[in-house]
Amino acid sequence: MAAGSPCDAGLAGCRARVAGVAGLLVDRCVKTAAGADVCTGTLDGAPVLIKAFHGADAAQTVDRMAAELALVAQAMGQGPFRVNRCLLALPERGVAALEFVPGMRLSDAVASAGPGRGALIAQAGRWLAAYVGDRRRVEDFAPWRWIALRKEAARGGLTAMDAALYQHGLRALRGMARALIGQPMTRAATHGDFVGINALFHQGVICGLDIQGESWLPLARDAARFLVWQQITDPGAGDGEAFLSSGVLPPHDAGPVLAFFVGEQLLQRLAEDHPDPAHRARAAEALAGWLAAR
Repeated sequence: MAAGSPCDAGLAGCRARVAGVAGLLVDRCVKTAAGADVCTGTLDGAPVLIKAFHGADAAQTVDRMAAELALVAQAMGQGPFRVNRCLLALPERGVAALEFVPGMRLSDAVASAGPGRGALIAQAGRWLAAYVGDRRRVEDFAPWRWIALRKEAARGGLTAMDAALYQHGLRALRGMARALIGQPMTRAATHGDFVGINALFHQGVICGLDIQGESWLPLARDAARFLVWQQITDPGAGDGEAFLSSGVLPPHDAGPVLAFFVGEQLLQRLAEDHPDPAHRARAAEALAGWLAAR
């Protein structure tokens, strides 16, 4: 890393935060962001990933993350569906040391899976189902809050063409919402950002990463998030069918409710500030395809 770089500062900050903690050593910074610095290191000689959170709620973030990972790790066990466990929580320092997990990103595994792509996508769906377990409830769908969220996000940053496409998408969601109000929908304690870069694949095991705490969200929205991210970054014919073949969504979520959240997630991807200039173009193309299918 270049001297004086953000990661250089993140490494120094992380080392200062864990100073004096027996057995915990920081090696290098792998990522720095407004929310946290992420470093590699060792805990009692074993490799770990160290997260040093920023902000006034850093202690609460560590507590929530540690509690969620402990609960889910126990429920999922050490089979083909796992999470990287929290090995040491230091909420007073805003720091957590997480289990180091081997493997490649799930997105890379899917991209290189060849004929096995569908089976791996289906396994990803089963991972999400295992994560949720019985922490789910069926309630009446209230779609307008999600439309309001996307309307708020569309205030600027888009070209005239993309802004027009965005507004077309919002109108389509409003039309769908009228028929979906009060329909059954599953809300669950789910990952919240289950996409291909937030999981690792190794020797048949999928391990979920970047879990911040318990998040009760529409289960169909997490499924849509996975599928939309896949469609924009590495589309494959039959990905949707393969994912749903896992049984992660009950029938009342797998139809119009999922289609609604696919549209909502496409709008989010179109509006987000992404470092890859081609990302927005791919999101626009995918949204146009979704609109054409309505």
